Amino acid sequence: VRVGPFALGFAGYQYGSVDPVVDVGAGGFNSIATAGFNSVFSDGGGTGPIDPNNVGGQSAPTTPAGQSLATQLAALPGMTQDRAEAIAILGEQAGVDLSNPTLRDTINNITTATAQNTSAAPASAETLFFNNQTGVDVKTLTLLEIQMGYGHYFEEFNLGLGVAPKVLLGSTSVDRFALADFQNNQASDFIDDIDAFDFFGSSSDPGDTDVAPRFSFDAGAAWNATDFWRLGLVGKNIIPATFDLKNRTTTANNKVVVTNAGDVTIGPAVRAGTALHFLRDRIVLSADYDLLPQRSDLLTGFESQLAGAGVELTPIASDWFAPSLRAGIYKNLRGSKEDSVLTLGLGLRVLFVEFGFAVAQPRFIMDALKGLDENDLDKTPQRMNAAFTIGINTSF
Repeated sequence: VRVGPFALGFAGYQYGSVDPVVDVGAGGFNSIATAGFNSVFSDGGGTGPIDPNNVGGQSAPTTPAGQSLATQLAALPGMTQDRAEAIAILGEQAGVDLSNPTLRDTINNITTATAQNTSAAPASAETLFFNNQTGVDVKTLTLLEIQMGYGHYFEEFNLGLGVAPKVLLGSTSVDRFALADFQNNQASDFIDDIDAFDFFGSSSDPGDTDVAPRFSFDAGAAWNATDFWRLGLVGKNIIPATFDLKNRTTTANNKVVVTNAGDVTIGPAVRAGTALHFLRDRIVLSADYDLLPQRSDLLTGFESQLAGAGVELTPIASDWFAPSLRAGIYKNLRGSKEDSVLTLGLGLRVLFVEFGFAVAQPRFIMDALKGLDENDLDKTPQRMNAAFTIGINTSF
């Protein structure tokens, strides 16, 4: 809502990540009593289906990360060089990043547990599932922004400047959902158990509603270089906002204990862009670029710096009605293994209410709606996004 050069705005965001956790302890997959890797590989007296010397037509890892992983695994007790190389080959063929330290540690732990497991007694379902902490850590941040902005246009320079101080209210949580939780349907209400969704405190669990205010501000500049060419620069969260990451655990007597599990920081983001406007804004061509790389405390190893371009077509642009068709492409310059991402969107303005819908990877989403089989799993893109927005823009 704008009043003269001032504006009041509200925005809400939900950030989340899912980190897999593998329990290789006595209560987890190490309780599976097999003949170790003899039940996996066919060499050295093994009875398994995998020949280490011919894994899908490959006898040795081909990447530096795969080769170093094989060397690391071969040094483990109970392992051989051929079997270690076979594990690395399987990782390469699956397309995973074998240089990722977290993934390497997980593979190392599972390999150690399996190589040392030579018991002959079968594990019971109760031991394997109801005592197994294998699952996922769901980390979430719910964020509400309240902004008061001010802007001014300098006609002599064709330059607009704006600044928006804001208060950020954030609620965080870390929730473990493991196989053991499915005993007695403990994980049946999965979404309801995510603490950060309980933003305004309807839950009676202690610590669930630690809504912490933080202060930051956004700023931007826009320059009309010509009647149809514009340049812009915008910075968000100029002052970083840090929130405690809550970890909720339940004791044997159903007492909820909330502890800190680190923190999550919303850091500065600076983006530059340009746009060409034709036919009274009925055709708009645009491009933008992240000047600062973005990292996430919620998702381990995530790094992003996007460059993108797009087009918007608005065949009808009246004061009360304006539908738009949008398409674009962007690339994560920090993700060497990530492909370019295609986007498609629709927009509609009715009086002062604006609706927007956009999806990334529209072709894959359409194929997924038709049904995918196991042969299509390697086609899953690294990024898939969907967004729906409703905005009210009026002035007095």
